[in-house]
Amino acid sequence: MTELTIKQPSDFHVHLRQGDELEAYTVQTAKHFENILVMPNTKPPITTAERLTAYHNAIQAILVKHAIDCRIFMAFKLVPGMGERAVLDCIRAGALIGKYYPSGSTTNAEDGPTHPSDIKEELRTLEQAQGILSIHAESPTSPEFLKERDFLSTIEYILERYPKLRIVIEHLSTAGTVDAVLGWPDRVAGTITAHHLRYTVDDLLTDGIDSSLYCKPILKTEHDRKALISAAISGNPKFFFGSDSAPHPFEKKHIFPVPAGAYTAPVRLSLLAEVFEENDALHMLEYFTSTAGTAWYGISSSNSYITLIKKPWKVPDCIDGAFPVAHGRTLQWQIV
Repeated sequence: MTELTIKQPSDFHVHLRQGDELEAYTVQTAKHFENILVMPNTKPPITTAERLTAYHNAIQAILVKHAIDCRIFMAFKLVPGMGERAVLDCIRAGALIGKYYPSGSTTNAEDGPTHPSDIKEELRTLEQAQGILSIHAESPTSPEFLKERDFLSTIEYILERYPKLRIVIEHLSTAGTVDAVLGWPDRVAGTITAHHLRYTVDDLLTDGIDSSLYCKPILKTEHDRKALISAAISGNPKFFFGSDSAPHPFEKKHIFPVPAGAYTAPVRLSLLAEVFEENDALHMLEYFTSTAGTAWYGISSSNSYITLIKKPWKVPDCIDGAFPVAHGRTLQWQIV
């Protein structure tokens, strides 16, 4: 196959940053996509309806300026003490999800809860309002390779105490978490990134450290990658695409301490097409990127399409002032 036409995809986990960087990252992330879901771990964090609305409006203005037809969905950040009213106000302002970042788990997560009991009022309000909980599922105090595994018991705690709450476990990285999502009720789903499907920790560390691949959760083993691929190509409605594209300025990814985040927006569909082709599953790419996520979130889908062609292209070392994943590599697929 040298050409593939699919429904316009959705990316249910993106970071667009703020300030001067916002425009370039928004354009790169939103073009070719029908929907994107924007994460709230900014500074200051998106914890009020006013901040959520202002951030949404800034992003929307960029899309209008560049004539990009993409729907923006917003997230707000769950922090201890924000209270019932702030949660309800964010939902009324149009937030699709409330995001749980364990304290210290990733970029700008210092203000997050140390345990779900720290935000029990907020979680109960989210459940009663029929909101959706999104979780960065890592235990900050565990060794790097065990962070995701060790957080599964915390998810069990939330599932038991909030029996009607719908939950998305973000950026699955281990075979164990895939199994856990499969075993949990249908109200639990999981997103999978392009970089966790394409790369392992060996790609991060072999022949020198490739800082473009340093992310949270860290890349795992080939065994884990194969489990993620099986989930992504399975057609199971519990698994859908969220890139977790997280840009940092080029120079920051080349000095210590290197910030966590993989900028995949420019290459995410190319990487996915390679992985799905290698596993004889190109026919499942549309379901994973364009159908499963919108169905799980209950979002209407248009009849717009994009076409990918098999035409090699070399990824530059710098895109939008950031250090992209697959820099210097020749990828086989690109969007027309």
